[in-house]
Amino acid sequence: YGPTSDRIPIGNSLYPKWDARNPRLGRVDIDNAGNKQVVFGHYQSTRLTKIGPTILVDRSATAFFTGGSLADFMYNMKDQLAQRVRDQRKLFEILAKESKGLRVYTDHLGYRRSYTIKGLSDNPPDRQTFELDENGRKRSVSVKEYFKSQYKKDITDMGLPCLIPQASKLIYLPIEMCTLHPDQPVSRAKLDPFNTSKMVRECGSKSPEERFDAITEAVRTINETSAPYLTEFSLSIDTRPVKVPGRVIGKPDTKGLDRGAKVPMYRAVRLDHWVCVNLCMNWVDDAAYREFVKGLCENGARSVGMTVGQPTKVFKYDRQTPRDIATIFRAAKQECPRLQLILFIIPDDSLIYSTIKEAGDCHLG
Repeated sequence: YGPTSDRIPIGNSLYPKWDARNPRLGRVDIDNAGNKQVVFGHYQSTRLTKIGPTILVDRSATAFFTGGSLADFMYNMKDQLAQRVRDQRKLFEILAKESKGLRVYTDHLGYRRSYTIKGLSDNPPDRQTFELDENGRKRSVSVKEYFKSQYKKDITDMGLPCLIPQASKLIYLPIEMCTLHPDQPVSRAKLDPFNTSKMVRECGSKSPEERFDAITEAVRTINETSAPYLTEFSLSIDTRPVKVPGRVIGKPDTKGLDRGAKVPMYRAVRLDHWVCVNLCMNWVDDAAYREFVKGLCENGARSVGMTVGQPTKVFKYDRQTPRDIATIFRAAKQECPRLQLILFIIPDDSLIYSTIKEAGDCHLG
């Protein structure tokens, strides 16, 4: 797949690869240690729609571990943890847990070899020993001594334990000899609340115009990188975005709501002119419907400081075609000229949601 030659595929999203010449380009740190970065890319998929095959493109973001020296990675994390973890053994247990599963590589064999981290040893290289078999004779040797005699490598860092990779036999590697592969996704389990909040802030910092520009650039990139394949199959991509009728609603003037303190909404608007449409006549009877509306008006609304009156009209339908939905919208607007809201009750497994959304957002809302 051509685009993956210079991008990282994750699901239906593509992200730019790490550039050793400019390691911070297009990346923002989301932890104080500098070990995790948020990277922006784009999501893409092809769908069959009413107008034909359509490419869906959106801006996407994910978190990657920072590539480079594993020793720097470990020390950065250790310095952060040391502020709240005093016990040395506990600290190294956390380091082992956080680094488990990451891919590293070494060059001490004369060629590059990759490993997956399984854990960390109990001791640093000068005190971590193992049995060395020399022509049938076994002797105990430290990792530091072994690398000096076998590979002519002077191991100087004794502040960290050795790395234990996944292998068929027990192997010890000095951490200073290891380099962390770049572009390794951070799993959700390894994103703490601080990482998540920083990532959310970074993802929400772009204006709609900047986001649209990023999407437009992604479409241009897709078209350029896919050119050989498009030519091969006599295809072309119209890079102009699809236009649909809709409404642009002004930004509301609201004040934050402190649910914990149970502070009422700022200038809450009364909801008196609304209708309810029950499309679940076979499952939601009149008694269940009345109980639902009562809970909505008395408990749900009041808990956030709103006042909701009884619905002006209740519609009951057992038909769910697009034409029926359009008829319901027109009937509701005719029945309630000052209509504020239409509440639909739909089955869990129904596909009618998209029909209602299209009618409300694009045509009759």
